[in-house]
Amino acid sequence: MKELTFETLDERGKPISKEEVYSYWYLRELQEHGWIEDAIYQPKSYTLIQQSWCTWQQQLKTKTKLNRKQLFPGHSYTPDWEIIWREKAIGIMVLPITDVLPTVNGLETFAYDRHYNNPFNKIPFICNLKGPMIYSSLVDVKGDAARAFIKSTVIFPINQKLMLDKHGLYVQAMKIPSIFKNTFTPQRYLSTDKQRKPRLLKYEPVMIGEYADAINNQKDDLQSDNTVRDSQGRTISNSRRERR
Repeated sequence: MKELTFETLDERGKPISKEEVYSYWYLRELQEHGWIEDAIYQPKSYTLIQQSWCTWQQQLKTKTKLNRKQLFPGHSYTPDWEIIWREKAIGIMVLPITDVLPTVNGLETFAYDRHYNNPFNKIPFICNLKGPMIYSSLVDVKGDAARAFIKSTVIFPINQKLMLDKHGLYVQAMKIPSIFKNTFTPQRYLSTDKQRKPRLLKYEPVMIGEYADAINNQKDDLQSDNTVRDSQGRTISNSRRERR
């Protein structure tokens, strides 16, 4: 995985956002704990709209000349990350897009599925099937406080729709720090960016070790009494599950 710092430049030679650095800290810990195989920063550009041209014939004295002028440039999109998951992460950190339950508003960043047993009942990522047993998520990193009028915020929903329509690939927004609050917080994020002082957080952070332990403990519980918890964390008995 390519290391990102606050001095890293993107493909256009511009400094990357601090949220992209935070996302690197998060993905690095996922890799260290064996949940992802790799994470590729700005993996490739996808053509979403071809450039448009206008052509016409111009009659000269001795020949006809074909003229050509561009009307509109093409449009392409580059995800921030491509995450390659290991199989152990399926049902814990990621769901294949074919397994996501439909919701009122379509696919959501946090997909709920009673068939999987995540201790927080939230599975944060959705993946595409890149090949046999190859699970790949395409991610666009966003800050929670992103302004509605910022270009990247406005255009992302359009890019998201075109990626699914043109390439059959789902791209999701990875909102920071919401994803830290809903799953685990990277150790490095507990300190401020430059001075490394304790960061003031508006939530109680869970470290990745605690998160993994909670998952393993629930797996043990499931093996012993076959219990499942609902979206509020309450135990669902076998009789309730049958009625549902």
